[in-house]
Amino acid sequence: MREPGRARSQRRRLGGRLLQANTVGSADIIDKQVKYPDLDPNAIDSAEVADNTLKSADVLNNSLSGVDVLDNSLGAADIAANGVGSSEVATNSLTGADINEATLNVGPRVRARADAGPGDLSSGLGTVGGTLSLPTDTWLIHAKVNAYSTKYDPANEVLSASCVLRFGTTDLDVSRVWGDNDYLGGSPRGGGTMSMIGWATGSGLVAVGCQDQATSSNTAAQMQWHQLRIVAVPLNALN
Repeated sequence: MREPGRARSQRRRLGGRLLQANTVGSADIIDKQVKYPDLDPNAIDSAEVADNTLKSADVLNNSLSGVDVLDNSLGAADIAANGVGSSEVATNSLTGADINEATLNVGPRVRARADAGPGDLSSGLGTVGGTLSLPTDTWLIHAKVNAYSTKYDPANEVLSASCVLRFGTTDLDVSRVWGDNDYLGGSPRGGGTMSMIGWATGSGLVAVGCQDQATSSNTAAQMQWHQLRIVAVPLNALN
């Protein structure tokens, strides 16, 4: 009499032996003989894999995604040096606390010059000291210069001078000093420090032009300039 179909389906032959269902164990299988086609899809889960045994070669390239990684589990040791660039950082997300100030190097972007002088101021507006060349940017420019009378002459009581801060052909600011030449008598007293500031966009030369504004009986060329300072800071470096 033939066995029912179900009974036949549960009986298999292995090495000449007739096997019952659920009777094949590890000892019945030659080592390393079970292949991928022998397995049902999704048949293996974490319970079938020994802890800490999977390696890079066991994972298909580019197969892992964000959902495969535990949130907040990656640390600095998991990221290659120089592995994070601007595209990985959200715009305007970094703050001062994220940056080591000692590594910033904006100093060379600040442009400056200094001229000690002295030099006579003429009755016409003339450049004192040298000029400062600036590359294209938006600049905050500050300049200061001292101007003093050089002769004691009671006949020329009121002495004055003015200076203009220029960027290219554009006047950015103007300043003026004046004083009484015979104040306290015996030595020059007129003059002081002129300070100018302005901002400009583009590239060009920064210059300070000064003049002795002698009038009437006050003779020109009785004032000198000293200690010219020009400093230009790119405004983009302050954003």
